[in-house]
Amino acid sequence: MLVIGRYIILLLAIGMSGYQFPEGDNSRAVVALEKISQSLSAMVHDAEQALVYIEVTKDRDQSVINRPRRPSRKGGGSGFFVDLDKGYIITNAHVVRNSQRLTVTLANDNRYLASVVGRSDDTDIAVIKIDDRDFNRQGVKNLTLADSDQVQIGEFAIALGAPYGLKSSVSLGIVSGVGRRNRLARIGDFIQTDVALNPGNSGGPLLNSAGKVIGVNTGIYSRSGGYDGISFSVSSNVARHVALQLIDSGKFESGYLGVNLETELSDDARSFYPALRDSEGAVLISNVLDGSPAEEAGITAGDLIVEVNGQKVNAVGELIYQIGLNPPGTVVELVVIKYGDRQRHNLAVKLGGNPKIANEEQGPRVNIWGLKLEQRDSGIVVIESKNYSSNILVGDVIVAVDNIENPSLEWLTKYLKKRHKAQIRVKRFGVSRVIVLHKH
Repeated sequence: MLVIGRYIILLLAIGMSGYQFPEGDNSRAVVALEKISQSLSAMVHDAEQALVYIEVTKDRDQSVINRPRRPSRKGGGSGFFVDLDKGYIITNAHVVRNSQRLTVTLANDNRYLASVVGRSDDTDIAVIKIDDRDFNRQGVKNLTLADSDQVQIGEFAIALGAPYGLKSSVSLGIVSGVGRRNRLARIGDFIQTDVALNPGNSGGPLLNSAGKVIGVNTGIYSRSGGYDGISFSVSSNVARHVALQLIDSGKFESGYLGVNLETELSDDARSFYPALRDSEGAVLISNVLDGSPAEEAGITAGDLIVEVNGQKVNAVGELIYQIGLNPPGTVVELVVIKYGDRQRHNLAVKLGGNPKIANEEQGPRVNIWGLKLEQRDSGIVVIESKNYSSNILVGDVIVAVDNIENPSLEWLTKYLKKRHKAQIRVKRFGVSRVIVLHKH
């Protein structure tokens, strides 16, 4: 068979020796594809003028208990101009977190020092600013933020950034999903794509085919640690909302309702709420905190929330997003159904300020499995996460590991070093969740 195979290959080679490929295929399909390609190329070339590469010198926190602080390290990310006149650049909060020095390289190859205007870890959005009075804007431009509510599954998505420091890199794909909540941040509205993202893409723009920003590239879902075809970007509407607050006041504050939530409403439980319509989503209130805005508005344990400001609520993540994106002092209109009641109640609630876990006294920290953990009075708090495959978020409080309740940080560090995965229970916005944590 091997000899015959070689003989056939030889005959084919002889027969093909006089073959000529056809020239000038002018079919409509080819012309259309060429026009699309040329249009995308021109759009990308134009958008690249707003792209910046961010070099970050970060402070290494004490990462191992009872060991001295390690030297500073360097990292990198991407960003893009949204107000060229004032030098404002949008990027990810995790790109500039703990930064000591920021240096940005522009499309015209000029380099400048930048400062952090404000950062929101809850949404993973930050705004930085070039302060240099001699800032050369020649060959540099802004990008326009689109309305991400109009993004459709299946449409083109183009990511710009500097993966692994390779500046002005482009990757193309489609939108795979929209409205992904709390994937990489506590308050999130993420666009899912199959666009390739790698370290250094964070903070760069996700564009539509018109060259407008529909998202800020944030992270990937991966069990291998590399790109597996699932990427997430903070929606442009969230980025715009947060960035404006950061520019205005230097901070983003999320509204506080003061309730604990159940993850889902069972079919059996639905029968106890006659006013709940068939197939209608709802979030169950399991507890109302004393003195909270919810208590003052008349919300009680056992109530269902089905709408916020006219928007349907189908899951806990949606409620957290719709409440948390409003600043303290905002009055939100809720539609509430009470246990056994056949009526729906419209309640106006004035949101309070969110009691921050960050206000607690800081304790020892460790880095393990892609997580930066800190011991606090409330438990072990996740203060930074690159373990995207395990769906653990910044702000999660670890309260149990493999059924061991209230572990210490020192015990947890030793325990995880001997394993490749563990089942952990966390508290997230008052909701208890069980997560399988994989070694990163």
